[in-house]
Amino acid sequence: MSSFHGGSQRGLLPSLLDFEDQVSDDGTQAALGKANGADRTVADERSYVDYHHFISPCGRVHFKGGLEEPDQKSTLDMLDRLNRSILANHLKPHERDQWENKDTPAGYTYLLQFAAHDLVHTSVANIPSEGVDRKVRNLRGAKLELETIFGGGPAVCPHAFEAPEEHDSVRRRLRLGQPRNVQGDNLVDLDRELFRTGKRMHGKNKKKIGMTDVLIADPRNDDNSIIAQLTALFHAFYNVVLAQTRKNWSNVSGTNGKSPPLEDADVYARAVTAYAYRTILRKDLLKRLLDPEVYEVYDREYKDEGAAPKFLDNPVNSESIPLEFSHAAIRIGHVMVRPRYKLNPYRGSNQTISRIIRTSSRRSFNHVPLRLNYLVDWAHFFEVDPQVTESAAFNWAAKFGLHSALDLGNVTDFPVLQKSGAGGLLLRDMVRGQAAKLWSVDGLCDLIQGRLGSGDPGMPNLPSLPGKAGRTKNICAALKSLSDVAEHELGLDENLRINESDTSRLKQDPPLFLYVLVESQMGPSKGTRLGPLGSIIMGEVFFRAMSRHPDVVGPRVARWERKVAQVAEGVLPFVPTSMSDLIDIIETYDPPALTVLDPLA
Repeated sequence: MSSFHGGSQRGLLPSLLDFEDQVSDDGTQAALGKANGADRTVADERSYVDYHHFISPCGRVHFKGGLEEPDQKSTLDMLDRLNRSILANHLKPHERDQWENKDTPAGYTYLLQFAAHDLVHTSVANIPSEGVDRKVRNLRGAKLELETIFGGGPAVCPHAFEAPEEHDSVRRRLRLGQPRNVQGDNLVDLDRELFRTGKRMHGKNKKKIGMTDVLIADPRNDDNSIIAQLTALFHAFYNVVLAQTRKNWSNVSGTNGKSPPLEDADVYARAVTAYAYRTILRKDLLKRLLDPEVYEVYDREYKDEGAAPKFLDNPVNSESIPLEFSHAAIRIGHVMVRPRYKLNPYRGSNQTISRIIRTSSRRSFNHVPLRLNYLVDWAHFFEVDPQVTESAAFNWAAKFGLHSALDLGNVTDFPVLQKSGAGGLLLRDMVRGQAAKLWSVDGLCDLIQGRLGSGDPGMPNLPSLPGKAGRTKNICAALKSLSDVAEHELGLDENLRINESDTSRLKQDPPLFLYVLVESQMGPSKGTRLGPLGSIIMGEVFFRAMSRHPDVVGPRVARWERKVAQVAEGVLPFVPTSMSDLIDIIETYDPPALTVLDPLA
C-alpha cells in the first residue's frame, strides 16, 4: 500500500486546529503513519492522547472505509483536484451579496478560532530515530476556561502577566502592548496590541528590526493580526474585571456572609472572565452557528440544573476531544474567512487576508508591532454600532459552502503537498481528516440515528438526521454546481478539477469536512448555519466542555457556576451575553482599549 506521507508529501499534518500550523516533518510522518492500513481499530487511537473517535464504543471504532483504497496517492490526487475546484469557486468581492452571511458578523470567525484554541492545544515531540512512535497529545486541560490566555495563571505562565506593581509581589494584570505609527517605528501610547519583545538585527545593513516574540500564553493567538487583537480584547476585558473585582470585593459574600480574603479576588476575576466568555459562546456564537433545533436541545440540557446534561458521546475519558471535531467540524471556520477586511474607517485599512495572516511575530517580525492602519475597530466586526453595521464597510463572515478565500490557497502560506499539486488550507483540512481515519459520514449518521432511536432515556432528544438518499442527493447537487464553476474557470483538463470519477467516489463516501459544508450549503439555511450533523458534533463538544470544570465535579459544577455568576453580578454592571455587551463594558471602564486613531492625522 502506498504511503500517504512519503517524499514530497511530508508535512500534511502539522497540528490540529490552527489557520496555518507548523511542526517538523518528522512530526507529520508520525501522525500520518498511524493512518495507513485497511483495518481501522483502537490501535489508531493510541497515537492520539486525550482524543477519541466520536461515540467510540468501548474505545473501538468500526469504519466503512472513508476514502480508503490500495493506492492512497490517487486519493490525495482526488483531494487535490477537489481543492483546486473549491479555489476556482473563490469568494469575489464584487459578488459579496451572494456569499456574505448576514446572520454572522466576521468577528465570530475569529472568536470561533479563539475558542478552538481553548479546546485543543496539540503538542508533538520530535522523533529521536526511525521506528520510535510519537503520540499526538491534547495539552489543553481546562477547556473553555480561557487557559488560552491565562495559561495556568501567573505562577505557571508568568510571562503573560505584567510585572508586579510597587509594594506588591503578585502578577495580576494580563500584558498589553502598543502599536506604532504607519511610518517609522515610534510607538503610540495606546494599549491596543499584544505585548511583543525580542528585537533582532538582520539584513546586509543590519538596520531592520522587529519584535520576534509575543508574550502570551498561547502563541497560536498571534496567528494573524485579527485574532491577535481579539486576544488583546480579552486581555483588556480581564483587566477590567480584575480592577472591578478588587474594587467591589466588599460586595462579594462568602459562605459565612463575610467577604472572602482579598487574595481570592484574582482567582474569582479569572473565573468571572471565563464565565462571561462561556456565556457569550453559548448565547451568542453557538446560537448563530448551530441548527436551531439542535441548539435548543443542547442549551436546554445545559440549563437544566436538576439533572446531568445528556450527550450522545460519552467517552471513558471525559476530557477527551473527538477527532471528528478537531479534524473536521471545527474547521468550518476556514470557509468563513473573507478575502478582504475593512479593519477600521481610515485609509489604508482595507487589507487582504494574506496580509493579515502574515502580520505576526512568527511570520513577519519586522511588521510588528501592528501599525495604526492594522488596528481593528470592533464596530466593523461585531454589531456594536447600527450605523456601521448597516454600511458597506461592515465585515460579514462568509457562508458555509464549497468555496474559499483565494488567498487560503496561497502556496507561500500553505505549501503544496506534492510537486504537481496545489496548496491550500482546505486541502490540508481534508488530508488531516483522512490521516486521522475519521468516521465515514454513513457510518457516523447510522450510529447517531441508532442511538437516537434506541429508546435510551440517557440520550438527548435530538432531531433525526437525513437518510442516505437525501445526503447523496445534496452531495451530487453541490458537486455538480462546483464542477460547472471549475470547468468554466479551469478549462476541460480533468487533471485540474474534479471529474466524473471523483464525483462518483465522493457521493458514496465524502470526507466528513466536505459533508459538513455541503449539509449547510444545501440545507434550509443555505449556508448561514450548520446542518444537523455538523451542529451535533459541535454542540456535543462545546456544551460538554461548558458543563464541566477541571477542579469541580458532579452537581457541584452548577453550584460553582452560580457562585461565579453571583460574583460577576456584584462586580460588573451586567454579565455580557454577546460580544457587543463585552465591548460595551470595556468601553465603560477602559475606552483607550478600543481606541482607533487616524494614521494620517
